[in-house]
Amino acid sequence: MPPVAADFNKAVWVLTNLVGNAMRYTDPGGTITVRIRQHGKRLFFSVQDTGTGIPKEQQEKIFRKYVQVSGDGRKGGGGVGLGLAIAKDIVMAHGGEIWVNSEIGKGTTFTFTFPVYQENKSVALPEGEQEVDQEGG
Repeated sequence: MPPVAADFNKAVWVLTNLVGNAMRYTDPGGTITVRIRQHGKRLFFSVQDTGTGIPKEQQEKIFRKYVQVSGDGRKGGGGVGLGLAIAKDIVMAHGGEIWVNSEIGKGTTFTFTFPVYQENKSVALPEGEQEVDQEGG
């Protein structure tokens, strides 16, 4: 698997957040599966669970700040609804995408992408700043 063009700690944070959410919504005996695959110049990370699922009307909102899935599927104390919003910000800042597929009673799959690292690829900086390559030159 090629290296991902992302900050390692931030990529791990996104994956950890999604696995933690899956654990919170999946009953004992359920399954949580993490997959990574490459397609072209992108790596696809997915976290799939057999948990309670997310209602369709909430799926469009869950990546917004302070939005939480309602219902009785949550185990233990929840957060304030920032995890998925932060995950989306991190993924998008790295040029990736994040989305959800879910069905009530059957589970949820969160998928996000990061670009594959390409050596000597230039990084565009905000207007007025000098362009540098990823090796720091």
